[in-house]
Amino acid sequence: MGAGDAVVGVGATEIAKLLRQVTEGKETAIGVVKELTGENPGTAVTFSLRDVPKARAESGARAHTLHDVNAVVDYAKKYQTDDSVLFCDAATGRMTLVLDEKAPKGIESISIEPVLHPQFTPWRNLLGKQLRPEDFAAFVMENRRVIAAPDGKTLSMMFAQVRSSTKITVDRGRGATAKNGIVCETVIKGKGVEKGVEESELPEMLTLNVPIYVGTEDREIEIDIDVTSVGDANNPGIAVKMTAGRLLLDQLEAFEEMRGSIASALPQLTIVSGREMRGDWPKEGD
Repeated sequence: MGAGDAVVGVGATEIAKLLRQVTEGKETAIGVVKELTGENPGTAVTFSLRDVPKARAESGARAHTLHDVNAVVDYAKKYQTDDSVLFCDAATGRMTLVLDEKAPKGIESISIEPVLHPQFTPWRNLLGKQLRPEDFAAFVMENRRVIAAPDGKTLSMMFAQVRSSTKITVDRGRGATAKNGIVCETVIKGKGVEKGVEESELPEMLTLNVPIYVGTEDREIEIDIDVTSVGDANNPGIAVKMTAGRLLLDQLEAFEEMRGSIASALPQLTIVSGREMRGDWPKEGD
């Protein structure tokens, strides 16, 4: 018997079969029809299979990702409950907002992943990489507005001059009277052509004044400038590398700043240090 076939006057066995063996996605429809004409006027009961109307699918669990403090505060103000908890994992630099820690039908968690500030990102991307002096000079010139000390334009010009040297050596001395810097042998043009030796003391550190994450305040970040000689006697050169030994501490301080801002804006929100984790309950008999 196919879908849509009506059954009239069937026996009890056929009716029971039709009611019990229903194809998935179908349902049994029972109708009562009054027949007023024909040889046997009266009332007839009809049985048929018809498609089950599709129900609207339930929305999935909320699993959004937010990127800054303002977004977290705005979202939590609207959707937090008395049992909302913010987990702050300083080791990964991420947070998780659990909307209802006691939810009976499943936990919904909102991820919070801070984004590096676009003014800091170029510096972060170059940490640990060797650059030619002229490339470093160009980079400093393009990003000089976030340099607090020394003067960005002056620093760029100092490294740009290294490119015009005919011979370069790097001195890494120790002690109060030791030489520590770059010695450049340059060509001086005048009435004749002469060679002059010029000692150039380049800064060993620069300081940025820039936010680490979007939505955080400006902070001073110290960047070490490491100048080393590369190549050989026939093809000497200089490489510049930036490092930031305190960057991890700076990031932790920025993370704590975000946590403090959320706590101030949402005094009713429970905030804990740690990482959200869920386990399975043991089954009976285990």
